[in-house]
Amino acid sequence: MIDWDACRVFLEVARTHSFSAAGRALGLSQPTVGRRIAALEQAVGTRLVVRRARDLGLTADGEAFAVEARRMEDAFGAAVRRARADADDVDDTPVRVSATEGLAMHLIRRLVDARGVRLQLVVDNTTVDLSRRVADIAVRLYRPQQVDLIARRLGQLRFGLYAAPSYLARHGTPRRTADLAAHQLVRLHTPVLPAHERWLEERAAGASTRLWVTSLLAQHEAARAGWGIAAAAHLVLAGDPALRPVLPRASLPSMEVWLAAHADVRKSVRVGRAWELLSTTLAHDLATPT
Repeated sequence: MIDWDACRVFLEVARTHSFSAAGRALGLSQPTVGRRIAALEQAVGTRLVVRRARDLGLTADGEAFAVEARRMEDAFGAAVRRARADADDVDDTPVRVSATEGLAMHLIRRLVDARGVRLQLVVDNTTVDLSRRVADIAVRLYRPQQVDLIARRLGQLRFGLYAAPSYLARHGTPRRTADLAAHQLVRLHTPVLPAHERWLEERAAGASTRLWVTSLLAQHEAARAGWGIAAAAHLVLAGDPALRPVLPRASLPSMEVWLAAHADVRKSVRVGRAWELLSTTLAHDLATPT
């Protein structure tokens, strides 16, 4: 008999290429992961995992086994989602919504008076795995590619430059893009820079980055405190009394905003209500001129 838990461990090793990383994801020790893999290999009668110079890889048999195991995982996940969706509709369970820090801040302000929907915001700037029910609905800044997801495009998230009046009083207000080179910036430090940050990097070559942050909330707060000029979404910062727009005619790159959910989860009554609320609210706000 093949233990499904061992298959889950194997799939995590296949995703992470590491016993230790798989263990952290599953809450298991590295030796336990190794034992589960060894037991699975003994049960199927062949080597599945091979140690490489810097990480772990799959043998040819391991690759073939992973394909079938992923199909089983997807089928199991779909069954669980359907069962949970049906069960959740009979109680007052909050709908879990994944969103980036900036969009989460906007939703917190906008939905305070919403009635008939209970939400749990999963604030994460990375892509959450909807198949694992980390969230019921995801607000994403790109078009979802998974074939089993229902997706709706809500509009364009536009970006601009902002600074505190105290900063502008000390350093002056830029009148053209070239003036940014003489200013101080508050930059977002992430493994992959968003397009608007790359725009700032190119247009403000020579500018001094006075502060790097890894959080949007910290970036916005630093701009409010007068550290320097920051690039941010108009949806989040437009109208902030502690900030002023800088170079309002500058054309920073925008990002598409999409709503995504698994089809079986979307059929749930409570998820459907939240979906329509988010869709209507964000589509309206994204279309509103800043």
